[in-house]
Amino acid sequence: TTLLADVRPSLKEDIAQIDRVATLINEDEEFVENVINRLPSDFEKMGRLGVYGSFFQFYLSKEALDDVVAQTKVGGATLTGLLGTSAWYAPGAAAAAMVEAIALDSKKLMPCCVYLDGEYGEKDLCVGVPVILGKDGMEKIVELKLEGDEKAKFEASVQAARDTNAKLDEALK
Repeated sequence: TTLLADVRPSLKEDIAQIDRVATLINEDEEFVENVINRLPSDFEKMGRLGVYGSFFQFYLSKEALDDVVAQTKVGGATLTGLLGTSAWYAPGAAAAAMVEAIALDSKKLMPCCVYLDGEYGEKDLCVGVPVILGKDGMEKIVELKLEGDEKAKFEASVQAARDTNAKLDEALK
C-alpha cells in the first residue's frame, strides 16, 4: 500500500469534520462575532502569562490573584471556623493528592517542597515550587519565570527558609 492510500480514510474524515465545523460557524454568526470581540482581552491575558510566567495570571486578573493570596493567608482560620480544626485537613488532602498522582502516574502539576540544585537560582535548600509528580515521585521541577513582585516574594521566602535552617543548625550545636 502507498502512504496516500493509508492516510486517505482519515483525511476524508478530517475534511468532513472541517466542513461540519465551517457550517456550524456560519450558522452561529453571533457566537463567532462574540469570540472575535473577546480576542483582544484573551490575548492580553496570554500576554500576562508570557510576561509574568505564571499560569495563574492567565486565568486571574491581578485583583483576583491578590484576593486568592489574601484568602490563602487566612485559610487556616477559615477552616477552623467551619470545621473546628484545620491542623489535619490541609496536610492530609495534600498527601492524598500526592499519593494519587504518584500511584496513577498522572504527571500532575503540584506545588511541593523539593531540594533545589540550581533551579530558580537556588542550591542546597528545600523550597516549595511547582513540580510534575508521576510514578517516579517528583519527575520534574517546573521553573516559572518570576519577575518583579513575584520574584521578590520568592526570594524573601527562600531567605526565610535559609534563616530558619541557620537557627536550627545553631541550636543543634
